[in-house]
Amino acid sequence: MRIVFAVSVLFLCALCPRVMAGEVYFMPLHFETYLPVTKENIAPSGIKPCALEKVGTLQAVIDASSKTQDKFSDFRVRVKIVESEKSVFIDANGVIDGDLNGLKIEESSLVTILGAHSHCGFGVNARK
Repeated sequence: MRIVFAVSVLFLCALCPRVMAGEVYFMPLHFETYLPVTKENIAPSGIKPCALEKVGTLQAVIDASSKTQDKFSDFRVRVKIVESEKSVFIDANGVIDGDLNGLKIEESSLVTILGAHSHCGFGVNARK
């Protein structure tokens, strides 16, 4: 009986594979915090990572971004996206740091992209 159950579970898992393309730590951009959120503490700050299920999240962020002269705030980090061993950070103003330096994204566009690449319910607390 146990063998039949184990084989059934393996068969069902094979039918619906989930490949992790990366992960994201997300806090809505408009949230204010009492303590600074930095690149170093966004992951251990209690924000649970969400698995990205589709490759191409970073490219989608690039496509939805515009050039900016605004400076990235090291003390107002709200998003960390890790894909293909690359990390990108986004501050409370939508300014991007990392491999995509010099770009800015609107919160609504970011929420749409993250929602399309994962099943973590992004946008529940996003500003409309």
